[in-house]
Amino acid sequence: MPRKAIVSDVILDGAGRIFKRPGTENYQVTFKADKQWITKTTGTADKKEAIAKAQELYYEAKFSQKMGMPVLTKTFKTIAKSVIQELTPADKGSLEAKHIARLSTVWIPALGAKAVNNIIEEDLKRAVQLMRDNNNGTVSKPTVKDYYTSLNLVFKKAIKGKVMSKAEIPEVYIEGEDAKPRPAFTPEEYKLLREKVLEWCNEEGIQERVKHRREVLSVFMYFVASTGCRPGTEVYNLTWGMCSYVQKDGVTYAQFLLDGKTGARKAIADATVLQLIETLKLKADYEITNKTKVFCLPDGSPFINADVQFRKLLEFVGLREDSATGQNRTLYSLRHAYATEAIISNRMSIMMLKEQMGTSAQMLESFYSKATTLAGASQIVPDPIGVKKKK
Repeated sequence: MPRKAIVSDVILDGAGRIFKRPGTENYQVTFKADKQWITKTTGTADKKEAIAKAQELYYEAKFSQKMGMPVLTKTFKTIAKSVIQELTPADKGSLEAKHIARLSTVWIPALGAKAVNNIIEEDLKRAVQLMRDNNNGTVSKPTVKDYYTSLNLVFKKAIKGKVMSKAEIPEVYIEGEDAKPRPAFTPEEYKLLREKVLEWCNEEGIQERVKHRREVLSVFMYFVASTGCRPGTEVYNLTWGMCSYVQKDGVTYAQFLLDGKTGARKAIADATVLQLIETLKLKADYEITNKTKVFCLPDGSPFINADVQFRKLLEFVGLREDSATGQNRTLYSLRHAYATEAIISNRMSIMMLKEQMGTSAQMLESFYSKATTLAGASQIVPDPIGVKKKK
């Protein structure tokens, strides 16, 4: 039950009152503004001073309401914690889990005590420095932008809760190192991976359940490499109802409705991609409907921890490290290989590629600028030295 006030006086011609609670010295004031009750401390135990302060707070709130500004003030931490409670991560690598990690490790420590509607550029600079401290002193611009997507969740909730106005969103501060090339696969390396995965799936002495996981992974990685999708939520959430064949100019293609980091989109692939995926149905010992997840084990249990299985495959084949970047490869390396090959072969434009992969042209150009210039080499250098022109 709420504690009973021991002192209470009506003020502001009945629009509010000041009061004291048991065990407190200073007066508090409560009044209604913008269709909500607001309670604040007056900061004084003197009744006359408390009434004067209460009037000041009341008219400030009314002015803010008239100007379309929020009448309540809450700390960044309070709003951020509320956002975290609403996020329900599907798995460790999901977008929701990443939002929670970014808010918990950077934004709350850097901005937590500040009023959410009083954050300035200097505060954002301090947060970016914290990102560096958490990442061995370096952070890329794309990473900073990813962190801002998490920060915006807090601002959106604050605006919805009328404790912040759009005009109070601070100017975005983007500073970081240029993006480094991401580990990928050359066509020859990917071909070797495809050849060796069959040997890996049939390795002697492995348990049947392990064999099943490896077989599902072989289809999983082929799907990622053939569509350029993100090997996380977009694949784990794929259901049979989101897979279909489509016709275009007399040619049959596979179409997949993907839903992940950037919302829903349609990805196109060769029809053989869906044909391979459909082989998973042959071993399924459970009822399949349009709502059934595509990537499941034969007993119907979800296929999880694909990244762990993929690492074991890379170690088996000897392709764990990308010699070009010095970084360890992951399932995302298949997505990067897809983008690199598409640009170098010049088989689709940046604009078309961003739609297929569900990313931005800016992101593609920041990571694959070298590939972009190579793809357009004949246009950049129309008359290369040492090449004889055809007569």
